[in-house]
Amino acid sequence: TSDGVTTFTNVRNAGGDDTDHLLTIYYRYPDGSTAGGTYIRVYKAGDTYDVPSPIIPGFRAVPVSVTGIMPARDVTYTVIYVPDDVIVDDPGTPGLGGVTVNVGECLE
Repeated sequence: TSDGVTTFTNVRNAGGDDTDHLLTIYYRYPDGSTAGGTYIRVYKAGDTYDVPSPIIPGFRAVPVSVTGIMPARDVTYTVIYVPDDVIVDDPGTPGLGGVTVNVGECLE
């Protein structure tokens, strides 16, 4: 992110289907309030994505970048902005102990 402009890459992976799927990223503070605009883009299954989290002075994004390969379904992430002076034990996913949960998955 530079001067308020978010850059991203979208690389087509051969063998993916032609169905459109949404990648949605919410940016929030620990209290749930909005930290920035919502990122919504259309990808095909098999596309790779790498979306750097916007920089907010005085805060650290967890995670600093949302990356992956688009599955054959919509995907939603939430990036949490914590104050720079807060120590996050698991910088991957706060509060879940390193477990990543995608929309549509059920953990018991």
